[in-house]
Amino acid sequence: MQSLAATLSFQGGSPSNSRVALPPLYRIALVALFLGLLGLDFSKGLAYSALAPVWATVPIFVGLVRAFLVCGILGSVFSGKGPVPRILLIFGAVGAMIGFLSIIAAQGWALLAVAGHAGRMGLPVVALVMAFGLARRPELLIYILVSLTFLGHGSYALGWPGPRPQLFENLVFGTIGLEASAASIFLTMVGILNLLAAVLVFVRKLAMSMLIYMVVWGLMTSLAYPWAYLEFSEEQLGWLRWSSEFLTRLPHALLPLALLRSVVSAKRDKGSPRRLDISTL
Repeated sequence: MQSLAATLSFQGGSPSNSRVALPPLYRIALVALFLGLLGLDFSKGLAYSALAPVWATVPIFVGLVRAFLVCGILGSVFSGKGPVPRILLIFGAVGAMIGFLSIIAAQGWALLAVAGHAGRMGLPVVALVMAFGLARRPELLIYILVSLTFLGHGSYALGWPGPRPQLFENLVFGTIGLEASAASIFLTMVGILNLLAAVLVFVRKLAMSMLIYMVVWGLMTSLAYPWAYLEFSEEQLGWLRWSSEFLTRLPHALLPLALLRSVVSAKRDKGSPRRLDISTL
């Protein structure tokens, strides 16, 4: 039976093989993540001052973070071409971690912010775990990261435990045109669905349905930022910022898509008729 480990696992060779390649979905998600963070840093600047006030004003620090993100892109694209891409991925993971920790620090280290960014922060880490052969079945870790992401976003949409971010209502108005009262009802419904998905995705009989919802909603929320805010003004770099917002959130759809692919493959293999092996007769 094909499991998630087959979908998000090594393609040929043993875990110690230096030419092992990450699966395509993972590489796409990683490239999108690193490119998105790089674009955000160039367009609006990541909040390094919230994380490291002393280093934030040092040009070489910002340059190193950007160089690390470029390393991550190269390591993702050339995964499986030898040991060098795996080393590049380490630098990329460090750069991504600095970027996301800066964003979380700017949000006051809120617990929900950590949960909401769990999938994107954990993506380079899971990629490293797989690339270095540290786990043959990383699916549980991926499920946890996806669940935490929807748990955080669902809680934010409900406005619990803190107030609902105004950004959420702005996105609803900018994409589907709902006014404040209707947007509040819509976000409450979405918040409940996200919390249910975060929990029920661990129920085997409901996992496929929950993952389909996560893929669709993850893609829609990724598209919501450029859809609601994109301004084609090269002077303001609006196109760069909002396309980067989309790229950094694309893993919200790609991670559950990878899990969904595994579930579908497992069901297909389970339903396939077994062939009689007559070689030993």
